[in-house]
Amino acid sequence: MALAEEVALAHRLTRRQLIARGGSGALALGGLAALAGCGSSSSSSSASASSASSASSAASGGPMTGTLNYFTVPEWIGAHEYANFEKQYPGLKIKEIAYTGSSTRGLAVIVRENPGTYDFLGAVGLAAIPTLLASPSLIQTPDWSKVPNIKYIPQRFRSEYPWGCPTDYGKVGFAYRADLISEQPTSWADVWSLAAKYPDKFVFLDEMEDCMGNALKMLGYSGNSQVPSQITAAKNKLIEIKPRLQAVLSENVAQALVKGTASLVMDWDFDVALAQQKNKNIVWVTPKEGLMAYLEGQVMVAGTKHRDATEAFLNFNLDPVNYADFVNTTGTAYLEPAVTPMIKKSISSNPVLAFTPSTLAKVEFEKDKGSATGLWTTAWSEFKAA
Repeated sequence: MALAEEVALAHRLTRRQLIARGGSGALALGGLAALAGCGSSSSSSSASASSASSASSAASGGPMTGTLNYFTVPEWIGAHEYANFEKQYPGLKIKEIAYTGSSTRGLAVIVRENPGTYDFLGAVGLAAIPTLLASPSLIQTPDWSKVPNIKYIPQRFRSEYPWGCPTDYGKVGFAYRADLISEQPTSWADVWSLAAKYPDKFVFLDEMEDCMGNALKMLGYSGNSQVPSQITAAKNKLIEIKPRLQAVLSENVAQALVKGTASLVMDWDFDVALAQQKNKNIVWVTPKEGLMAYLEGQVMVAGTKHRDATEAFLNFNLDPVNYADFVNTTGTAYLEPAVTPMIKKSISSNPVLAFTPSTLAKVEFEKDKGSATGLWTTAWSEFKAA
């Protein structure tokens, strides 16, 4: 795996932490260590811990019992989900094992080196899937007859994420201060055009897949392009605008808008939504050309001895009441239209985070770049060095 892909996942983990803490700041990310996480019963475990008990199959005629080991980004769960699941299934316990590493490879290495330890994984993005599917595959597709609540997830997300249960996504568009910019930009082309008028007032996101991807979208190409000439063209457009940028930042991008030190930023939707709570002049834009987004979900570990219990939790998490708990706790953009009445108005009524089909139609999800990963890495490095 290329270094750039590892760095990209590190940023992805950072925003998971940032959302969970209401924008208060990200936790420091470790190497390949999986530090202790909190489960509903205050249990914790290291990455090398083995399953303390086994969850028996419902097929045996009795209730499911035992402990499910859930390897995921810390706190990326509804505030009441663990307790409510254990109430619904009295014989089962959830042990959350926290992944705080900085790369897709790190997660995959830990799972591969600890066979039989984990039952399912959370916050797994599309870019991580090829690594997990590499022979021998570390994940297996659920029996969908055991996860009927998948019906609440629109087909677009299910088609993009067929290996497990998609749970959330996040977009990278741009936002501006309406009191600092007289124009009303609606496209990436507008951003490039206005940069000359507002030098040193624009901030871009230091995220290869999003920044390069949106430059490709502006040019009319796929944001996941593997065509060398298109990748080069996107790099050149970024180099063209770079002298007029104030900065290229990896976190707290929208704070410059709040303070008024920047008038326009390329940023994640959740960061902009948080910033809007502090300054009502901040306007979010879904660019006409489209925008990049991440999509992530829960996947079942291949060979788990607790398949029935794991599928029961996957189904439980997608139940609208429980899924609404997840969204309201984390503040993420959500995937299930049916939960809208149960979502906090600050989320469901905010066009930045609300479920909007017209916005979703403009989204392209970040995917593994395959054989073009090296081209992407080189192009990004050249932009950063320019």
